[in-house]
Amino acid sequence: MHVAAAVDLGSSSGRIVVGKFDGERLEMEPVYRFENEIVPRGDRLTWDVERIFAEITNGLRKVADAGLKLDSLAVDTWGVDYVLLDDAGHQIGAAQAYRDARTALKRDTLTARWPQWQAFSATGVQPADINTVNQLYADLSADPSLRERVTQLQLLPDYFAYRLSGQQNWGWAIAGTTGLTVAGKPQWSSEVFRALRLEENWLGPIRPGRRVLGPLSAALGIGSDVQVIDVGGHDTACAVHATGQSAESVFISCGSWSILGCPTEQPVLSSEAFEHGFSNEVRVDGGNRLIKNITGLWILQECQREWEAAGEQVDIAALLEEALQAQSLEVVFDPNDPVFGTPGEMQEKILRYCTENFGVVPKSRGQLMRLLLESLAVAYRDSIADLAAVTGRAVETVHLIGGGARNELLCQLTADATGLPVLAGPAEATAVGNVLAQLEASGVITDSTQSRGVIAQSFGQVRYEPDVRTGAHLRLGNLGSS
Repeated sequence: MHVAAAVDLGSSSGRIVVGKFDGERLEMEPVYRFENEIVPRGDRLTWDVERIFAEITNGLRKVADAGLKLDSLAVDTWGVDYVLLDDAGHQIGAAQAYRDARTALKRDTLTARWPQWQAFSATGVQPADINTVNQLYADLSADPSLRERVTQLQLLPDYFAYRLSGQQNWGWAIAGTTGLTVAGKPQWSSEVFRALRLEENWLGPIRPGRRVLGPLSAALGIGSDVQVIDVGGHDTACAVHATGQSAESVFISCGSWSILGCPTEQPVLSSEAFEHGFSNEVRVDGGNRLIKNITGLWILQECQREWEAAGEQVDIAALLEEALQAQSLEVVFDPNDPVFGTPGEMQEKILRYCTENFGVVPKSRGQLMRLLLESLAVAYRDSIADLAAVTGRAVETVHLIGGGARNELLCQLTADATGLPVLAGPAEATAVGNVLAQLEASGVITDSTQSRGVIAQSFGQVRYEPDVRTGAHLRLGNLGSS
């Protein structure tokens, strides 16, 4: 029996999930969960990395208290964000969040130095304000003294793995989200560092994922015979690793963000991919994922926070039932509209958007939720059509994984909007992929065929067929219009 812990950190919550592998089946057990959120500090949006690390160690102690003896653990997080360190390994400044507005203020000067098409051609990453390259450029522009004070930049999963093991690392999958690497290669792009006058010496060599870093630090008092493993570090890469998917299916990793895409042998660097907003990211196995980022359940999460802060009770199951019973407004909005990209007053933003664009507004929370889910389903439909056009592939199925796989209404609406069957699950795809990669790194699982067999034996899927009677307006509807 190999017992592995996935330290799975998301932008709205973190959790420790333990996987037990008996040689044939993988059993997943959530042991610890904590809330996570962006923390405003002055005029900046930040992450409280000290609190997150304290929660990680609390969670690992809960694992030990439960009598579970770990063989290994690995950390995954969302992409692009980082911590700056001095030569003693101490944090410099706050770990700023990708939703912080500072990057927008420097967008024009960055683009003048590093044009968007040039950036995409060199790195394979779609230019966006949230990218690490934009954040780093903004930070150095605002505070040039960082050049003298900082000696290292650690991306978040590598930073937490460093705190756990004392081993420095730059994983390929997480590095591939930054806009700082050569497309399809585990190396930093000197071209972008020169163009933007960034500090390449802050970064070490990029290493492939599924690699043992070393034992858990004895100083943590949790147990030093646990191996800390690099699984690439990126949550979406781990989630997709759990699908064992074919080239004929599209994956949607649905959480705060919806990441939609398909595997490709090489980065896709065509003008069509660039114009349709696609990006190239690295898989856990080192292959390529052609993906598009769609603002996902973040919009609902923000509404939930507002309702709870106002003292309203929020039961997601009841809310979904209300949405199922609610009459459709038969309009949809674009979830990627910048107005929905920043925190605060989300319900008001939706109501204002609907008033200005459609002249109708949802009359209840259930109708608002149905509007959001229908809007996501239509965004998926349009992105799948774009993906098929860019790759020349016929799409046969949609594989929806992550927390959204539990949302039966979203899964059915996605089938209705796309006209394609939807296979939903596993809902815990990120943790599953994290543990699966640990088993591979440890030599417990030896090839991809065995990995696919373990997934098939261990986790079921729910199939949703498109309903031609109820999905007509979704297949015809346009984002941002009635």
